[in-house]
Amino acid sequence: MIIPQHIAIILDGNGRWAKSKGMPRNYGHAQGSKNVERICEDAYRMGVKYLTVYAFSTENWNRPKDEVDALMKLLRNYMKTCLKTAAKNDMKIRVIGEKASIEWWDERPNQLTFEVQGEPVRIMERGMEYLDESSVEEDRIGGGHPEGLFEAWSNLYGRFARAMDASDKGEEITFWYPNIHAGVQGVRWVENCVRSADNGAVWVDYQ
Repeated sequence: MIIPQHIAIILDGNGRWAKSKGMPRNYGHAQGSKNVERICEDAYRMGVKYLTVYAFSTENWNRPKDEVDALMKLLRNYMKTCLKTAAKNDMKIRVIGEKASIEWWDERPNQLTFEVQGEPVRIMERGMEYLDESSVEEDRIGGGHPEGLFEAWSNLYGRFARAMDASDKGEEITFWYPNIHAGVQGVRWVENCVRSADNGAVWVDYQ
């Protein structure tokens, strides 16, 4: 059997599939993303070197705002999963847009390659002053250091303390901080990790 080196997939019909089952369109998008995860795993096991997924077109911006917002949230969450999977399996993740692309590789975890069409390739280094102020503020320790876990917790506690102080002063809280909703999501994440471990460390549907 000849294994193709590159497979490209157009994601289409998830919303219509959900509607046919009496479910919201966003439900179809979520189920479609789970199928992409399974396809990625199977492609990796089969020896496929490149997998391209056409996930969002310029026409999609014309969809209802709540659907676009849901798709963007789904993409952000999915990218987090992709990066974790890539880190374990020596994979590269590349997001290709109409005007530019970004690429991340486990072999160089502190770098992000950024390429605009018609311009030289740029490499952004972790913790550099040209990055967003919030990114530099919360990333004082470089990658690969176990102390990074302590820094992550200190950032969370620091934000919560700032929010409490602002609330006591009657000031508007304009930044993200860990609230009850973040805590619930954390508990859900742990529960799903336990479910995965109980089933032999397999992928499970996030509930």
